[in-house]
Amino acid sequence: KEAALPAMTDRDEASAPPSAHAIQNPLVRLLGSTAREVVSLSFFLALALRRDAPVLAFFAGSVLNSLSSKVLKRILSQSRPDGSALGDPGMPSSHATSLGFIASYALADGYLGTSAAAAPLAAAYVGACLLHRVQTRLHTWEQVLVGAALGCANAVAWFRLVRSGMNFAGIHIQPIVDILNRSILPESGIMPFRYLFIPAVVGACVVGSVERKILAALERKKKK
Repeated sequence: KEAALPAMTDRDEASAPPSAHAIQNPLVRLLGSTAREVVSLSFFLALALRRDAPVLAFFAGSVLNSLSSKVLKRILSQSRPDGSALGDPGMPSSHATSLGFIASYALADGYLGTSAAAAPLAAAYVGACLLHRVQTRLHTWEQVLVGAALGCANAVAWFRLVRSGMNFAGIHIQPIVDILNRSILPESGIMPFRYLFIPAVVGACVVGSVERKILAALERKKKK
C-alpha cells in the first residue's frame, strides 16, 4: 500500500530529524536548510534586474528541469530513506536536480563570474546542500547523486539549445534567445517590469512543491 503523503511545510522539511549516525556540521545545516530561500531569492533578483532573453531562458530551463525531476519521481516511485519526514517518492532528489542544473548553467553562462574559484565554490555549496538532504533522511546518497547528475546533463543540453539551437529529426530549432528576442520580448529586448509576476508565480509553484501539497490533500480526502 502506498504511503500517505503528509502535509509538510518548508520549515518542517528543513528541521527533519538527522540520522542517528550523522553529526551535522552547523555550516552544513545552515546552508542546506536555507538553500531553497537563497537560490530562489538570487534567481528572482537576477530576473528583476535583467529581464532579458538569456536570463529568461535560464529561468525557463530551470522550470523544465524541475518538472523532469518530479515526473521521474512518479515513474520510478523509489521510497525515501526509512524514517524520512516525507512520504512521497525520492528518486531523483528534486533539490539535487535543481541545484545541479542551476550551478552548471550559471557557470557555463558566466553568472558566477570568471574567477578560477567559482567552480570549486559552487561545487562546495551544492555538496553541502546535498549532504544536508542525506543527513536529515530526506534522501539517500543515490537519490541526490542521480538528481545532481540529471540536473547537470539537463543544463548542458539546455545551454546548447539556448545559445546555438539544435537539429532534431531534420528540423533546425532556432536558439531560444533568438526566439525570445524575436517573438516574445519587445524591441528593447527587456521584459516590462509589470510582467515579472509571471515568473514569480511559476517559480513559487515549482519551488513550493505545490504538487506535493495537492497530492497530500487528495490523499486526506480519499481517507475520509
